[in-house]
Amino acid sequence: MVIYEFEVYGKALDVPARSVSVSVNDETMGTAYIGTEGTTSVEDTTAPVKLYAVANEGYEFVNWTVDGEVVSTSATYTDKTEGNKAYVANFV
Repeated sequence: MVIYEFEVYGKALDVPARSVSVSVNDETMGTAYIGTEGTTSVEDTTAPVKLYAVANEGYEFVNWTVDGEVVSTSATYTDKTEGNKAYVANFV
């Protein structure tokens, strides 16, 4: 048996320019940002966008939603999709 090691290279993941924003369901429960703490929106981006949700003491992150639909249950989420998005970080 012969095992070969190889790497696969593909086109960089770029999407058409879009706007992405984050907010929270209740500001007393936690914060949300894009890439750098304090950044809540990006305009005309074509690269993947990394979202962060941070629960305040005594609260817990539940999920990210867009238009009421759950898109992730991870507090750190990377958006690689087309179209403008307004994410909401939900805490309990």
